[in-house]
Amino acid sequence: MTERENEPPPPGGEAPRSDEGPPHESPWGEPPPNELPLEDPASPGHEGSLSQATDADHLAHEVGLIFENAVEAIRAGDGRYRLEAYQFVREALDWQVSRLSVRRHVSGPELLEGVKRLAWERFGPMARTVLNHWGLVDGEDVGRIVFQLVDAGILSKTEDDRLDDFAGVVRFDDAFEAGYRWP
Repeated sequence: MTERENEPPPPGGEAPRSDEGPPHESPWGEPPPNELPLEDPASPGHEGSLSQATDADHLAHEVGLIFENAVEAIRAGDGRYRLEAYQFVREALDWQVSRLSVRRHVSGPELLEGVKRLAWERFGPMARTVLNHWGLVDGEDVGRIVFQLVDAGILSKTEDDRLDDFAGVVRFDDAFEAGYRWP
């Protein structure tokens, strides 16, 4: 806590506010899962049990904790990649799967295409800089994260999947430089 936060509010005004937003709010304005509002089971329409939406929120929170704990354990042994890199690879996999006409296994090159497209969609011309900041320079970095998550039991693979599937497919420096037209 900073001294500024301990100061009393000015007469007739509110206490000074930090420009950083609430301390646990995500960049997208969502509360962390453990701060999601729960419905009161005693409220009308709830016969003493949590609502279906609350059960789904609880399950999502549990899955999120399992993922975060697994990534913390991975990073304790291999600190090459930032937490955001693991989160982004997982999001890119979900994003790529959601675009398939039929849900199925995604190959390494397909996942890398999803990583490139989602990074461009979210970060535009800053995509390369953001991915590089997280430790993602090329497809092999994404592959290493995938196989670390497989070893941790978070993702699954087929017998045919190999780390080599990600090798030489993409360098993010090249992919985003070629895809951006400088003014």
